[in-house]
Amino acid sequence: MCWNSKSKSGVIFGGINQDESIDRYLYTFTIDKDTVEVKKLLENKLFARYGSKCLFIDDEEILIIGGTSKDIVFNQDNTIIRVNVSTGKIQQVSINDENWSQSPIFVGFEIFTHENTVTCVGGGAVCFSFGSAWNPIFNIHLDDKEQVALFANSEVEDNQHNSNHSRKDTDRKKQQNNDSPVKITQIPLINFDQLTKSKWNEIIAENKPVVIKKAPLGESLEKWTSPEYLADKVGKETEVVIHSATSSNMNFQTKNFSYKTVKFEEFINSVFRDPNSVSYLRALSFDSPKEKATMFHKDFPNLANDFVLPNVLSYIKEAQHSSPLRITSPNSAVWLHYDVTSNILCQVVGIKKLRLYPPSDVDLLDFPSGKSSSLIEDVFKDEDVNQNSSLSPYECELSPGDVLFLPRMWLHATCTQSPSISLNFFWKDLKDDVYSAGKDIYGNRDIRAYENSRKMIERIKHMFEDDNIPEDVKDFYLRRLAEEVKYL
Repeated sequence: MCWNSKSKSGVIFGGINQDESIDRYLYTFTIDKDTVEVKKLLENKLFARYGSKCLFIDDEEILIIGGTSKDIVFNQDNTIIRVNVSTGKIQQVSINDENWSQSPIFVGFEIFTHENTVTCVGGGAVCFSFGSAWNPIFNIHLDDKEQVALFANSEVEDNQHNSNHSRKDTDRKKQQNNDSPVKITQIPLINFDQLTKSKWNEIIAENKPVVIKKAPLGESLEKWTSPEYLADKVGKETEVVIHSATSSNMNFQTKNFSYKTVKFEEFINSVFRDPNSVSYLRALSFDSPKEKATMFHKDFPNLANDFVLPNVLSYIKEAQHSSPLRITSPNSAVWLHYDVTSNILCQVVGIKKLRLYPPSDVDLLDFPSGKSSSLIEDVFKDEDVNQNSSLSPYECELSPGDVLFLPRMWLHATCTQSPSISLNFFWKDLKDDVYSAGKDIYGNRDIRAYENSRKMIERIKHMFEDDNIPEDVKDFYLRRLAEEVKYL
């Protein structure tokens, strides 16, 4: 439990339930004279801790340290976590290898705060086979709100840290790699002159990303490097809606950008000539932006003849769901997201870096329910993401003439190295009745089965809101349902 005297509120977690399990809920509470009001905030196995400590970092965020649980073995990445009590976001705080090698046992310890430092004193355990072990003093520095660092106190002599830490030689050593950067797999490359129709069909069938190098994309590779040419062809006074931001990494969930309607000449000049510009055009249909998906050859007819899809890929133009033109300023990152339709990304101007994750990683990358975009601000720089050994990241760097096959459901984010122009072609490769009925302007509307299932979940939640069902019975059956869904 911890209390925030400024907001007159606190949080509670852990503790033993009637069935002798450790409670998995985080509760908030307020005190008004003689009345205490307690509310459930969220459930997560990371809260099922016994013997942990917590404190408020600020009015909205708490730090939870240590503890033990029968549900999970806390490791280098989740022994310490941060929780935003306003949004419910949980962020794991990784302990570096040097301090984790000292095998801290954060049970039976106490914390003291001074300015931006939390000092952890005590903590340890007794094993009747291997003897006793206890911690040195650890300091947790909160100098930067975005980072939390754990350091052993260098003033504590080595002989105060018992050498009988048997866990150094067991499972803990296996987990030390969790704090090292995860190996990033480079996406396979194939030269365009090696790409046959049968080879392309193999790539599509495998449903894994591939970069096609040096594809002949017509005169666009040369002509589109000129902002003057582009302004003349699109129309200097043509109005476009762009994403405009002050931060170099744009995030759709947090909306750290604004939509602006600007003249195309002003926009294209800022992309090529303003080093401080953070702007991004994802073209929409000029005729009906809220009703129809964009088609490049219809929305940009004066540029259409410049861009040519090679014959081996030309059928995609006929099968396309949409083909958005994308123009992005240098050093701008676009959020992690997924598309339900497969697509090819054709790089025409500039250098663009992409980070991809397979569909199986979706539950590890902070995607809110029913949303196709992640809450993670920048996957290229996020330490928790880049040190999570459970993830399987892929990367590639696209140069002019490169074409990336991006399979459906693969999670991806982009970062430009220079003024960038690219063109997507999306197509539906599942049967029509798999997709949700109605509009899908961006090609990322979830399939019918998922949308319907989420409606069923709402009905299930409503069923269990019955006051006549005790909490332990409710918990029992919800766990059973969760297991059944897991093994569908």
